[in-house]
Amino acid sequence: HLSTRGFEVLRYDYRGVGESTGSFEEMTFESWTDDVHCLVAWLRKREKRAPIVLHGLELGGLLAARAFHEGEADALLLWSTPTDANKVLRSTLQHWIGPQQLLKREGERRLPSHYFRLLEAGSSVEVEGYEWSAELWRQSLDFGLPAPMMPPNDPAKSYDRPVRMVPLGKNAAPLVYGAVPGYDESKDFSWLFNPNSDWIASSVRLPVGAAS
Repeated sequence: HLSTRGFEVLRYDYRGVGESTGSFEEMTFESWTDDVHCLVAWLRKREKRAPIVLHGLELGGLLAARAFHEGEADALLLWSTPTDANKVLRSTLQHWIGPQQLLKREGERRLPSHYFRLLEAGSSVEVEGYEWSAELWRQSLDFGLPAPMMPPNDPAKSYDRPVRMVPLGKNAAPLVYGAVPGYDESKDFSWLFNPNSDWIASSVRLPVGAAS
């Protein structure tokens, strides 16, 4: 959507995730924040005069927010960003457990609280093919939104840079959790994409349709 409107867009997998190299078990939230810094520097080297907008969904929003707080980018767009990373991990684990339980015998099924206790006790848990360490779980409790972005603060006023924080409901599935497991139907998200891309264009003082 953004590319068709003239924006240059960079999407990527964090280290240890998806198609990126690295071991997930060795990564920290700070490692992934460093990835944001590294790629912003790469973009600025390509075109020093172009404004940069960071955009993140849920945990990606937390990582973008922390980098923005440390001085990166000219504007920040967050979708459904929680106050801390632990909320994302809990939600992800809960939605992963549901389909997993259907494959197990009744006596082998476990509630989400069982896995929470394992992590809190220092054990690792495999979730969606990734090994979650107890250390990552512990770090998630302290990895949160910067204070100026916490309610009821006005982050745009605090940073004197454009900030937009958009909560997404279940109608935004599968971008966010809220539908039945396996829900991946293609949907028309123009109701979400259009106003947000308009905001990006206006925030960096570019006429809509003429971004570059």
